[in-house]
Amino acid sequence: MTERIYPLTFTPEFRDYIWGGRHLETVFGRQLPPGIVAESWDISGHPSSPTRADAGYWQGRTLPEIMEALGADLVGSHSAEMLRRGKFPLLVKLLDANKNLSVQVHPDDAYAREHEHGELGKTEMWYVLYAEPGTELIYGLAKGATRESFQAAIEQGTVEGQLHRVRIQAGDAVYVSAGSVHALLAGAVVAEIQQNSDITYRVYDWGRVGEDGKPRPLHIQQALDVIDWGLIEPGPVQPVTLADNAGMKWSRLVQSPHFSVERV
Repeated sequence: MTERIYPLTFTPEFRDYIWGGRHLETVFGRQLPPGIVAESWDISGHPSSPTRADAGYWQGRTLPEIMEALGADLVGSHSAEMLRRGKFPLLVKLLDANKNLSVQVHPDDAYAREHEHGELGKTEMWYVLYAEPGTELIYGLAKGATRESFQAAIEQGTVEGQLHRVRIQAGDAVYVSAGSVHALLAGAVVAEIQQNSDITYRVYDWGRVGEDGKPRPLHIQQALDVIDWGLIEPGPVQPVTLADNAGMKWSRLVQSPHFSVERV
C-alpha cells in the first residue's frame, strides 16, 4: 500500500468562459491550450471535469477512481460523509478574470440538498495570486442594502449600487461563505478552494451577452432565497499568526466547517 500513497499531482482541466484570458500563461508560465482560458481545475473530483494523476502508481487515473480505491487513507476520517456520497470533498482552481465575472451567490448545503437534487452547497475562499494596480472585487452588500432594496434594484437595473467593492492585491485572502454576494472583477488571478460543487446563482451580468448573442441566464429567485443579508461591507481575511521563527512564518487564513487554509 505504501507505494500507492504519495504526494499526488494532477493534469489540470481547463474551462473557457467568456471572462477568461491568458494570464496563467503570461504571468505564471503555464502551458495552455489555444484561446480563452478562464479556469484551471487543478484538483477536481467533480464529475464534469475530474483531474487525472500525472505521475506514479496512479498515473492516468481520475481523482474519483483514486478515492474509491484508497478511501479514508486518501481523504481522512473527517470526510466520512463525503466518502459515503462518493464525492471528493474539495475542488481547487485557478481563475483568470480578464473581464468581470457575473455577480453571483452560492447556496449552503441545506438549500442545495432540497433544491438541487441533493447536491452540496458551495462555500469557497480566494487567495489573490496576482492583481493589476487598482483591481477590485465585489464582496458582500453595500451599507443599507436589504432584500427589498436589492430586489427593487434588480427590477430597475441599478444593482451595482447595492454591491460592496473591495480593493485587492497579491497575498490577500477572501472567505466567500455560502450566501455571500460576490464577483471577481477584471485584473485578478486567484486560487480558489471550495466545496466540490458547481452550483452558481447568477444575479447580475453587466448587461452582456453570451456566445449565442443572448443574455446569459439569471437565477434571481434562487439568489434572493440564499443571499446573506447580514454580510454588509466585509473585508479580506485577517491572517492569524501560528508561528513566526527561524525564517518561517505560518498563518491561518480560513477555518471553516468545510476546509482549513494556512499560509506558510
